[in-house]
Amino acid sequence: MTLFNRKKKAPAVGVLDESSGPARVKDRGNPALPSFFISDHPINDPNHLQECYDQFDAKVASLIETTDRYSSKEVLDAYVDGQILVEENQIRSEAARKDWDTARLSNEMEVRKGELDREMAPLKANIDELDEQIEPLKGKRSHFTVHLGNFRFPLSPVITILAMACDAFVNFSFLQNILTENFWLLILTVLCLSVLSDGTMYIFGNLYSQKGETFLGKRLYYTFLAGLLSLFLLSVVTSVLIRFGSMSITFGTVDATGAFVGKEGGYTLAEYGVTLATAFLTTATGIICLVVSVDPDAPLETQRLRLEKQRAKLVNRYETLAAERHALELAPDPAIYALACREVAWKNLEALRVGLRLHARKLLALHVNDADFTDEASESGKAVLNAATSGSKSSASDETSEFPANHDLKEVV
Repeated sequence: MTLFNRKKKAPAVGVLDESSGPARVKDRGNPALPSFFISDHPINDPNHLQECYDQFDAKVASLIETTDRYSSKEVLDAYVDGQILVEENQIRSEAARKDWDTARLSNEMEVRKGELDREMAPLKANIDELDEQIEPLKGKRSHFTVHLGNFRFPLSPVITILAMACDAFVNFSFLQNILTENFWLLILTVLCLSVLSDGTMYIFGNLYSQKGETFLGKRLYYTFLAGLLSLFLLSVVTSVLIRFGSMSITFGTVDATGAFVGKEGGYTLAEYGVTLATAFLTTATGIICLVVSVDPDAPLETQRLRLEKQRAKLVNRYETLAAERHALELAPDPAIYALACREVAWKNLEALRVGLRLHARKLLALHVNDADFTDEASESGKAVLNAATSGSKSSASDETSEFPANHDLKEVV
């Protein structure tokens, strides 16, 4: 069963980072919609920030052992600036790569929009053409067709088969008294009478219903109609001749010796009535077949249903492409997310600078273990914090101001 019930694997999410290239992601059933995720800057990850503190602790642990009560409170600030410089360069490198990636993704989305437009244009033209063909066919409905939901059951072939069976049954009872020695000729004659009377009228009605769309030439078309009508009249004459010609056998009797004696003349009105009724049964069934088969709206309805089915397929395809096109229009620009992450990264970088300097003063105060030194370290930390909150420019804020105007987040939004 696993061969037929295989589960579809979820599409892999494509993340643009230093270890993997772009990968297409299926979004809302649109396999061609280029949806990518731009990886965030590592400095925005709390775990990475914790790693920065741990690395700083390991780097300055031996240096702290050499400090005492008279050491400067800013003795570790150079090591903080050195670690911040590494993080700053990392942000620069990631920003350049993300600018290139986002530009490439935007170009791919524009290319896909063009592909969709070129595919949608002929579909729209075909749909409009089908609408023009369907419009005059609206309201055309077959009169001898049973509609059950999406299923259609034409009655004319069913009625024709029943009429042919009725003719065969009645003709068989008459002909078996005439063709007593040749069974196959009896069967063949019965079938010929059924086809000549009912089959010809069924074909006649269908040809007449399609007279405006027949594949036959005009002269050949009327020749076929005349031939079918002649065959029907032949079946009527043949049936009448058989009935009246076999009246002596039909109404004969058996004498005392057991021999069959045909009736010669002197037929009653009842016997003539039975003969006439059975003789013109072929005519009646042929006319019935003709009536149920003459339905000019039947081929028009069939044509309309065929065109509507074809149109539904085109509309389904067009709507799928239009939905993808609309999704592309509404898809967020990956550059917005990249720039937002970059802005947060620079702010986190400045926060990391201030945090490491305060952390360095705390480590010094804990090592020296002197109340006066702790107070002085606290005052130095307050000065660092006040300088950061009052808007004094650090190297990180200088880098933010150096970005080109077209990379400004507010302008992109």
